[in-house]
Amino acid sequence: MKGNKIKLITEILAIVVIVLISFVGVYMQDYNKMINKVKEFTYSKDLDGYREVVLEVSNIDDTETNEGSTENNEDAEASEDGESNSQEKETEKSYYEEYKEAKKIIEKRLKLLGVQDYNISQNGDNGSIYLQIPENENTDHVLSNLLQIGNFEIKDSEDSSKVFINNDNLKKVSTVYNTTANGTIVYLQFDFDKNGKKTLKDLSSGEYKTNTEDNTSSANEEETPENNSEETAESTENSETEQKEENKQKKIILAIDDSDLITSSFDDVMETGSINLSMNRATTDQESINDTEKSASTIANILNSGKMPLTYEIKQNAYIQSDITKSTLSKICFIISIIFAVCLIYIILKFKSKGIIAVIANIGFIALDLLLVRYANVSISLESIVVAVIIALCNYLMVYEFLSTKEAKKTQELFKSQIIKAIPILLIAIIFTFSAFTKLSTAGMFLFWGVTLSFIYNYTLTRDMIK
Repeated sequence: MKGNKIKLITEILAIVVIVLISFVGVYMQDYNKMINKVKEFTYSKDLDGYREVVLEVSNIDDTETNEGSTENNEDAEASEDGESNSQEKETEKSYYEEYKEAKKIIEKRLKLLGVQDYNISQNGDNGSIYLQIPENENTDHVLSNLLQIGNFEIKDSEDSSKVFINNDNLKKVSTVYNTTANGTIVYLQFDFDKNGKKTLKDLSSGEYKTNTEDNTSSANEEETPENNSEETAESTENSETEQKEENKQKKIILAIDDSDLITSSFDDVMETGSINLSMNRATTDQESINDTEKSASTIANILNSGKMPLTYEIKQNAYIQSDITKSTLSKICFIISIIFAVCLIYIILKFKSKGIIAVIANIGFIALDLLLVRYANVSISLESIVVAVIIALCNYLMVYEFLSTKEAKKTQELFKSQIIKAIPILLIAIIFTFSAFTKLSTAGMFLFWGVTLSFIYNYTLTRDMIK
């Protein structure tokens, strides 16, 4: 009996901790201010407003359409209208595939950069892209990196025309870590395909391998006879110059969008087909590690999405405020809380001490569900709020039935029957989750996580506490 009380008190204390973390947060000092370390909610466009952006192509050279007229003025004047119309059609046709590819890459980058609720469309005639993305703390970061070309090259340090490896040879770019006694180092790991692997091995074992031998010729140390002619002296000087050029260490440059990340030679033969590039010095500062990791992940996402075939620039960038204000949302949440509080008070009045335990368990479920939603990166929309309210009410009814059923055997049977009834709901939730329609997918994720957590939580914790 005493052991059961200790167990119950422990379970209640655990729920209290979960409730405090979910509703209050975990605050830690960061320099001169306290920061909540618990992840914030992610809101959809209909609740938090959105950014409306127009992207236009900026690097199409229209001089191609005028080349024919500059060579022969008389012929150009005679057929000016016909040729210009024909050339314009050919230009539009030639860039149509590039337009489509650019839109495809931008969509892929949006997903890799964590943007879920977005709308994108394109003008097929001029390639302009119209984009709507949610307004949050990452919006500016996304837009600043969305239009990067992502041109990856490993080339000769002296002759930039000698490109040995490019985007076509990239298999995958990843962010990896290495923790030592001095701290954590963040790396960008470049994995190459079969051809890239072979090229990398050839470079690292050939003339780009670090030269550790002393190539100084002993001939240069010999004394020159006094009667040597000027021609011999000049010849010796030329040979010394050639010797220095031969002994000069050849290096490669790893560059992204013409920005040199590293210039180096190879100390060892690269046989694994991958290169690790350190992004920081070893440090124990977690904030610095997180910032470096975010920067490295952004580079990896850009390169993994592919190289942009055209250069785009932002022509319009406007914030569109949501019709539903934060004040309205707060009022809705307040009304829902009042209704739910009335239901919980009813349980306490009817079931007394067991009712109090059930209320504590119910509040703990809601707190845990809200934490799960945040860390599962589920966006909150009007549809998902409705789903969340329905799940909370269903969980309330499940607990109510547990309280009403006194026999343990009947409770077990009741639980099994509820699981069978929930299977079709879970299947619908999974289908909704993979929907291309964002509002439907977020509602599906809310439904799936809520129903799953409800059964696990009530079977392992609530049922045990009430019993």
